[in-house]
Amino acid sequence: MFAYINGFLEDVTVDNAVIDVNGFGINVRISADTASKLPGIGKKTAERLVVELKSEIEKIREQIQNIE
Repeated sequence: MFAYINGFLEDVTVDNAVIDVNGFGINVRISADTASKLPGIGKKTAERLVVELKSEIEKIREQIQNIE
């Protein structure tokens, strides 16, 4: 386990961040609250987050419809 990681924020999802450390992509599990506070999220990542969230919302809608 690492005590800390120093690098560049390469990618962020709702529950993961990828930190580029000298060419190595370190995957770090994070909370959605932490993800929302991270700096440096580019347009591409933000667009992917929206698509992921829309997909999750659609799955929840389908589950609700199956219950009714």
